[in-house]
Amino acid sequence: MEKLLKDSGDKLPEADKKAAEEAVAEAKTALSSLDKEQIKKALDNLNAKSHKLAETLYQAGAPAPGGEAVPGAAPGAEKKDDDVIDAEVVS
Repeated sequence: MEKLLKDSGDKLPEADKKAAEEAVAEAKTALSSLDKEQIKKALDNLNAKSHKLAETLYQAGAPAPGGEAVPGAAPGAEKKDDDVIDAEVVS
């Protein structure tokens, strides 16, 4: 979640970004408390905020972190059929 906020924070509405940062802080606090119910509640909240951010980014058309295009590949390029035959030599 922190990486998502760092990588795509400029593409998110400020209110959503702030809510997600608060959810991260709450989860860290819950984790340090070692209270099972508090951790579960914080994790559920964190997941909900994460899904909201992903939805916002998807609707904005922003690529997900790590989902960038392959370097060197031309956009819309198709694989050419060069009559290549894949074979295995057994001796």
